[in-house]
Amino acid sequence: MGSQLRSAAHWRGPWLAREVGLLARVRTADELQRASQVLEYELGMLGSLSALLDSDTMKNAAAQNALVESFGIHTRVLHGFFFGDKRQPSDVVAGDFFDDPEEWRRLCPAQTETLRRACRMASKQIAHFTEERLNLTEEDKAWPFHDIVRDLSDALMAFLGSRGIHREGSKWRVV
Repeated sequence: MGSQLRSAAHWRGPWLAREVGLLARVRTADELQRASQVLEYELGMLGSLSALLDSDTMKNAAAQNALVESFGIHTRVLHGFFFGDKRQPSDVVAGDFFDDPEEWRRLCPAQTETLRRACRMASKQIAHFTEERLNLTEEDKAWPFHDIVRDLSDALMAFLGSRGIHREGSKWRVV
């Protein structure tokens, strides 16, 4: 029966795998520590990119676009961490830090329309060549950097406050 479930999960997609528990796995303390370091990197990059984009010092259009695209990708990564579902066994999400991943769903702030739009923008305007890119206006291309950082910071504060994650030097530790 187990091999049948794996086969069905393989052919019917990640949603079935979640239903039958094939993606559920408890991460070790060491894995969570390393995940915390990657989270710290993602947050640092988002903040640094936001500051660079806010400074208006970039005169080269290609470099400006690269900063915007990088901001979009880091936004998408953090959005997936805080608000996403585990689609692959290797995906790391905030729920991995909880004994019961549903606890994070209860504690996580509501996803804002700004974050939903930012994730769509990263997917449709950066990560994929889509029809949506063909008719974008300047307004469609505008990224509300400050609002995105604020909304992701709200999720981060809920996460840190609920898990007792503390930063020591350049590392975070789960207590």
